[in-house]
Amino acid sequence: MLFEMYGAEVRISFDGAETVRIAEEFRPDIVLMDLSMPGMSGYEAARALRRMPWGGSMVLVALSGWGRATDLEAARSAGFDDHLLKPFDVEKLLEVIARVRSTRG
Repeated sequence: MLFEMYGAEVRISFDGAETVRIAEEFRPDIVLMDLSMPGMSGYEAARALRRMPWGGSMVLVALSGWGRATDLEAARSAGFDDHLLKPFDVEKLLEVIARVRSTRG
């Protein structure tokens, strides 16, 4: 709802495979993804998205209740740009998006 309030076009999915399928059609600029999804995990979905020819340009943010150093590293290794703990702060999310976009030019 937050992104829609700012005029963004939004898609929602409930499992990793559906996320990849929707992203192939929609080509999002930003993906917020839970790591614990049924079927294909968020880690697997992130790897699949990054393998897409257009997958390197999107901002990919993991949302999780897991915040140990090993969890953060696993998210980075899977291709996430950042990892936010739930419940996440909206301002932090906006900072992450701005930072990632600025480093990509």
